[in-house]
Amino acid sequence: MNLRTKLWLMVIAASFTGLVLLIASIVIMGSFTSRGYTHESLNQIGNQLVEDAGNQAVDLNKREVDERIQSLLDHTRDEHPQMSLEWFSKDGTLQYATNQRKKPYAFDEMMERFAGMPDKLWGFNNEVVTLVFHWALDNEPQYLIMSMPGKEMRGTQVFVYVRQSWMLLTLLIPLGVFFITPIVFSLLFFTRINRRLKTLNRAVQEFDARSTKIVLDDRGNDEIIQLNRHLNHMSERILDQVAQIQDNERKRHTLIANLSHDLRTPLTMIQGYAETLHDGLYQDDKEIRAYSEIVLRRSRYMNELLQKLLEISRMDMHPARIHLQLTNLSELLRKLAADYIAVLESHGMSFDIEIPEQSLAVMVDPPLIERAVRNLIENALQYGRAGEYLGLSLRQVIVADASGRREGMDIRNDYEVEISVTDKGPGIPVAKQEIVFERFIRGSEAREGEGLGIGLSIVRDVAGIHKGSVRLESKPGVHTTFTLVIPYLLIESHS
Repeated sequence: MNLRTKLWLMVIAASFTGLVLLIASIVIMGSFTSRGYTHESLNQIGNQLVEDAGNQAVDLNKREVDERIQSLLDHTRDEHPQMSLEWFSKDGTLQYATNQRKKPYAFDEMMERFAGMPDKLWGFNNEVVTLVFHWALDNEPQYLIMSMPGKEMRGTQVFVYVRQSWMLLTLLIPLGVFFITPIVFSLLFFTRINRRLKTLNRAVQEFDARSTKIVLDDRGNDEIIQLNRHLNHMSERILDQVAQIQDNERKRHTLIANLSHDLRTPLTMIQGYAETLHDGLYQDDKEIRAYSEIVLRRSRYMNELLQKLLEISRMDMHPARIHLQLTNLSELLRKLAADYIAVLESHGMSFDIEIPEQSLAVMVDPPLIERAVRNLIENALQYGRAGEYLGLSLRQVIVADASGRREGMDIRNDYEVEISVTDKGPGIPVAKQEIVFERFIRGSEAREGEGLGIGLSIVRDVAGIHKGSVRLESKPGVHTTFTLVIPYLLIESHS
């Protein structure tokens, strides 16, 4: 059953239920407030009484007729003790009164009894309700005046007088408009909601996570608009996630290709030299040592690749948590530089170390900073070796914007620390400079060397953990500089 059918059934059921409840409530409440007389009940008693009085004149003399009429009035009075009945002839003579009145009425006294009718029917101010009825006795008109204290009248009465039946439409049409108008407005409202829900349902059915984006009206603030807005955002997130999955898949293929390339050559070399040693195809001990060193070096290289993969896996599964401690960056970088001097000399590379003599104490995570700087140095050695130059510098930079705090960390934003590593290798093309920090991306095929393209992504992650950044300046064939920027975290500077 669709929503429109349910809506119509609900409107019909609600209308029918409302009508039944209206009638039931009127009946139930009327049973508690039905005590007393109404204009209708008094008319019924009076009409029945004059009809019976008119039937008394059959085959009876005048005295017997008068006695029967008086008896009839007394009997009615006994049934309705609060009621007063008076019989008048056509000339206004009082023939009989149930209250035993004998004195005739003056004209003004009689008129006073009828003044204010029919307002007196409501029983306000405990006024006496007076009604008059007539019948014929021996072709002579007779009159019956019925009186009832206002306090005996029912508290709820409704009078509708219609002289002609067609005029009843003047009452029924407004009532029909009154009852139909809310139903029509409800139908229009629910029809509009149904149309909006159909649009939403159609958009969800047509949504394609690979290409189609849900664009629904989000102007307003009702529940459907909020749902539209959430679906718009959800479609954007799904498309972003699908794009990320596709990008990860592409990177996975790149990783497999790089691993195949980087492992095939050392494995071939290891296998070849191992077979040479195994088959004894060597001339002397010097050649055995040379072959063994090649096998060892290639094995270490393969182990290094696997260690980097494990490092990436650990960082994904267990994001690094920063453990800040006051660290002398000048001393830390001097020790790192000393570790690579022998390597640089063995490759015939000149080096330029610019580290301030004074200590520069900064709140950082030393192992993370050391890992990032080593990755930058090894990246320069691996890809920029052809330039035969490596530069390492540490400097303190004044920042113009001092905003005070950043994401809950106490930061002195008026100073930053910059650690730069420069090489004069082939450089990185402009097209790849935006993605060089992504995983499994190599800056340029011209930058010779082996690797998986994950070292710079680790540098970016370390910078992010320290609320800093890393930037790249590269002019192909001139120089390439990577700069790790670290904001001052609760800084102390010592001379």
